[in-house]
Amino acid sequence: MIYTINPSKDATIYEFDQTRNTGVDQILELHKHTVTPTVNGIKNSRILMSFNITKFELDVPSQTVAKANLQLWAANSNKISKEYQVSFRALADADAPWGMGTGLLINDPAVTNGANWTTRDGVTNWTTAGAGVQSPTVNVSKGALDDTDINVDITTIYNGQKDDISKSIDMLISRLPSEEVSSIDYGHVQYFSNETKTIYKPQLNLHWDDSAYTLGTNVVSVDDNIKIVSGTAKYLYSVGERNKLLLKVIPMLTLSGYSTSSMVTPTTKVLPTTAYYKITDVISNEDVYDYSLTSTKISCDAGGSFINLWTDTLIANREYSVSVKVIDRGYSGRIEYFNDVYNFRVEG
Repeated sequence: MIYTINPSKDATIYEFDQTRNTGVDQILELHKHTVTPTVNGIKNSRILMSFNITKFELDVPSQTVAKANLQLWAANSNKISKEYQVSFRALADADAPWGMGTGLLINDPAVTNGANWTTRDGVTNWTTAGAGVQSPTVNVSKGALDDTDINVDITTIYNGQKDDISKSIDMLISRLPSEEVSSIDYGHVQYFSNETKTIYKPQLNLHWDDSAYTLGTNVVSVDDNIKIVSGTAKYLYSVGERNKLLLKVIPMLTLSGYSTSSMVTPTTKVLPTTAYYKITDVISNEDVYDYSLTSTKISCDAGGSFINLWTDTLIANREYSVSVKVIDRGYSGRIEYFNDVYNFRVEG
């Protein structure tokens, strides 16, 4: 299972404009001003981000999270260096209660009622200018030829903060500290914020294995030419529904002679333990939840193969498709894909 949480607050803070708040901007950015470093010094921007996990703990009590991933989608980039690193650091405990504010980068005069380079709420100074941090740190290496989107494992940061009274995962995203003080520019990357009007809001994706497999005698064989279809006619779901989606695995018999057509045998089989699913947004073709060996395993019981379909954290008023991947059926290294075995829509 993968459970998605969007930020409760995010903002970019700017060293060159130290009291400006940008809490409701649709864009977050990592940027360095080095036009005249000998006159004005090197001025960086950093990103603050916070995820509240209270609802998750109410929805899935006592659930142990195997992995926590942060997903950021790039909105724009310019003059990206051949090599650079992005650093993800836990916010210092004393600085965690920061205020998002209501400012925009374009406000004139600047709005100062929330977090900025100098203060965490427009009033109280950070323990260190630009926001105080603590261990752990996760660094991601990127380059000019890489996708500027980021999907990073921040499990260590999550585990270090999940039991805090605030129930908030707070972090600072920046260039590597050594890159911040360097005279090298490293380029300019913008990411969509939680205020974006697109589907590309930042995500904290929490992973765990929710699969259960009761081995039956009707597992599809190595020689079966199979077709996978949905075992339900349901198409429309409401946000928050949790359903058991049956997957019918149907062997196909090739007719003898010169015909290449097939006919369906009456027996429905089940997938092996090495079968996985993904969920894709039909319009954007973005994988909402990609194949995962730990968190998108397909289950099986006496009723057949199935997945636990939760719409809690899927974006409303979108159409999605379910695809299946089967690994090592019959021999090591064999991979089979069955695309768009089921389409559904979530209404909100």
